[in-house]
Amino acid sequence: MVQHELGRYPEAEATLFAAARAGADARDDLAAARAWTLLVGVVGYLEGRPADGLLIAKMAEAAVARAEASDSVGAELDSMIGLVFDASGKLAEARVHHERALAVRERTLGKDHLAVAQVLDNLGAIPLQQERYQEAEQIYTRALAIRRAALGDNHSHVAASWTALGSAQRGRRAFDAAKQSYEHALAIWTRALGDAHPSVAAALNNLGVLERDMQRTADAEQHLAAAIAIWRRDEAANANELASAIGNLGLIAYDRGDLALATTRIAESIRVVESTLGKDHPRVATKLANLARIHLERNAPAEAEPLFARALAITEAATGANDRALAGPLLGVAQSRLALGDAAGATAHLERIRALEGDVDPHDRAVAAFTLAKLVWDAGKDRARARALAEEAKADPAIAAAVTGWLAQHRSP
Repeated sequence: MVQHELGRYPEAEATLFAAARAGADARDDLAAARAWTLLVGVVGYLEGRPADGLLIAKMAEAAVARAEASDSVGAELDSMIGLVFDASGKLAEARVHHERALAVRERTLGKDHLAVAQVLDNLGAIPLQQERYQEAEQIYTRALAIRRAALGDNHSHVAASWTALGSAQRGRRAFDAAKQSYEHALAIWTRALGDAHPSVAAALNNLGVLERDMQRTADAEQHLAAAIAIWRRDEAANANELASAIGNLGLIAYDRGDLALATTRIAESIRVVESTLGKDHPRVATKLANLARIHLERNAPAEAEPLFARALAITEAATGANDRALAGPLLGVAQSRLALGDAAGATAHLERIRALEGDVDPHDRAVAAFTLAKLVWDAGKDRARARALAEEAKADPAIAAAVTGWLAQHRSP
């Protein structure tokens, strides 16, 4: 089945459901187990529906048990469940499943098998998201070494490893090393696939994002424009990637202070995704939030608030009411409500951030804590809590100076 490899996820979901039912009808528990296992990944990870993916995982676990399947099938299911937990922000649970899959692969296939490299890729994404970049780099370096030894230096899977390694290096701000890694990936994909392949566009996009970090704006725009030109050849198949690159160009315009151009580009990125994936797809939410932030920057909270609210509704429908992915849109709604004079509405959304499950983005959590501290103080009800919230927020270097100044001016009686 190649539908999921082509990005045709709804078709893949229907095909796999049919395969699972056929396996059950034929009492072929192993076939059913394999179909349910793939469904976990397609629905919970690729389609961005982690809650549904975890429900399907229960069916898969039962089928694996009935089939008395090999360790290989169990390891594959662990990998899929790990990816779903990753997508839902439950990184500790994701790590447990990826490490279990890794142990099985190493025991049954050997530590240098290509299947081990794939599990390492999945595992490395956990510390990457937790900003433990050196740990992620070590994991990705091992995966790269396995693939180079088994496949040579010019295989597309080696390019994927260079890309993952570059992401870890970018995270720890080793920009020159990250650029070399991304350029390795670009060279491999160009040689193997030609200069107009979507994987080449992905490499160009990665370079563009990195060069934005490096403040090499002209190079960033050149690479992003080249990626966009490739992806536009088949917008339906590459909608999310195309929208991401257009949005990245919008962020560069935002960096320059050109809010009008930034708004135009990010609005276009939203239209691209909506036209192919629908208005309520989870991938629309991030782009809506980016556009809303620009409206806030323009001092237009009345325009920002409904966009944040829509991003929140889309994300909540996909992840449930307590997922860490809600932090960004919740914070945006709170900031918009506050700018509109609705302190009570802002407070309610900030308190929700405090109760979220999973590893909430540290900066979002800190900004929420500081904003809530000021609201609690101004309400005059619990100034000890207000100072405790501010002390917590002070751990974020990006706002530490502002928090310290506020604390100096707002001492407990």
